Amino acid sequence: MISVLGRKVYIKSQIQDFYDTEDFYSAVFNTLLSLRNIKLEDLESKLKNIPSFELLPNIESAVEKLVKAIKNKERIILYGDYDVDGVTSTTIMYDFLKQIGANVTPVLPNRVSGYGLSKDLVDLFSKYSNLVLTLDNGTTATEEIRYAKEKYNMDFIILDHHRINEESEDQDRKAIIVNPNLEEDNPLKGICTAGLSFYMVGALRRALNIDFDIKKYLDLVAIGTIADVMPINPLNRVLISKGLELINKIKDMPFDTATEIGKAGMKALINYITRTENGQAKLITAKDIGFSIAPRINAAGRIKKPIIAMKLLAEKDYERAKILATDLDRLNQDRRKISNSIFREAYELAAQTDDDFIVLGKTTWHHGVLGIVAGRLSNKLKKPTGIFYINNNYAVGSVRSVEGLDVHKLLSNVSYMFDKWGGHAGAAGITIKKEYFEAFKRKINDLLKKESFEVDRVLEVDLELPLRKVYSSNGVDKNMSKIVERLSPYGELNPEPIFISQDITISSISSRGVGVRIKSSDRGKEIELNCFEEELFVKLKPGQRLKAIYNIDSYGINMIDAVFC
Repeated sequence: MISVLGRKVYIKSQIQDFYDTEDFYSAVFNTLLSLRNIKLEDLESKLKNIPSFELLPNIESAVEKLVKAIKNKERIILYGDYDVDGVTSTTIMYDFLKQIGANVTPVLPNRVSGYGLSKDLVDLFSKYSNLVLTLDNGTTATEEIRYAKEKYNMDFIILDHHRINEESEDQDRKAIIVNPNLEEDNPLKGICTAGLSFYMVGALRRALNIDFDIKKYLDLVAIGTIADVMPINPLNRVLISKGLELINKIKDMPFDTATEIGKAGMKALINYITRTENGQAKLITAKDIGFSIAPRINAAGRIKKPIIAMKLLAEKDYERAKILATDLDRLNQDRRKISNSIFREAYELAAQTDDDFIVLGKTTWHHGVLGIVAGRLSNKLKKPTGIFYINNNYAVGSVRSVEGLDVHKLLSNVSYMFDKWGGHAGAAGITIKKEYFEAFKRKINDLLKKESFEVDRVLEVDLELPLRKVYSSNGVDKNMSKIVERLSPYGELNPEPIFISQDITISSISSRGVGVRIKSSDRGKEIELNCFEEELFVKLKPGQRLKAIYNIDSYGINMIDAVFC
């Protein structure tokens, strides 16, 4: 079965026998649990059930070093990252250390200065402090930390969740690495650095024997975990669920209450993304974090300075928070305009080439949105794509792959041409000398021609579900809404449920351009679906018979693909 968007549709389960029984909704719920290999008890989100901080490798040594610095009023430099996980983890550590009276200074890089430590940064930090806590970076900074130790005898604590290599393990003797990946079966693997920061403040609270509610940081932990696309394992399920609970409490608070509990910044940020229905603010979900909150935080690091986002998240005064939130929202609007403009230019250029690996670069393109544009273009063209900003000496770019192609493996064949690069199967970042750019473009296309890969476009559908069972006169059936809500949050290991309808007929298409009104052949019930997929929407016409492939969220029933009958 091939969908309208050209994907192979694989239906994993069928429960037709239960369509008209009282056990129908229980059958749907249990089927979805089984397909995700989730146990009922896994859905019980209780903080008391999460693993202890004592299981983190080297946590005791790190806490001992930090406690000594705190008590002696030694300056602690926090060096984070410009993405959401880096910003939220730095905010957590900075806010906690500041509130307990530590001498602490946060530093966040931007996309011009680049990710991670450098020897120049080590030289700079050495003038102000002998202790650096890196957050969401540092695991692979072997040379930089060796340089810092040998030249300045500086101490480094690395709080990070990135992969460990042999050099990282050797580095363990020169820095205190707190990273669950140091141990093969560590129960905290899969956690992001915002989550590790939550654990760290918990460990410090106990070591210092102070009364401090660390649960106030769960909103930031949830945002960092969702934005960094962490797997929805039992630990992350608890952290995200409790974080979303806090975020929704803040949403419903008066401004002065949010200020009193130190959440003025979060309240001001939430106000920009809150949706209402019948005069009531709708529940904020993981999808809202991914599509509305995370991009705003990311925007600061993409086109200006990530410290703007950190200041907002740590802000206690609501009037100042409103100003910072307004600034951040403007930056996000600017980011959208810039990325949309570059995407249009890149799409026009891509249309002029027959290359199978799209590589484009211009001196006028903004370095902060390259990954966004590369992702959109590769998704639209179904081709691996590299988008580059070119200056006087270098071409700096982001590469995004397509299903079925390990782009990191392919790029490794020409890595001798790169000054700097890194990534994984689906994405990579590259810095290459300007004079090698055209040669790289030819070489990577030659290599791709030799690859025997096929874009494997499969859409996995959980089960066939008639629309009449998920729709009522008021919208989504309450029983189905409860099922979808109970299984959340969604992400890796727990994908959003996808269903396929029985045969239906499109009765009309709304003038809004996003809504599709259809009339089901199943008992003649008229049902409204949303269609946010532009590529799908343009192919739909009144009178067509099809099976709708859809999901359910707070927006309603969303058609994401279809199969023509």
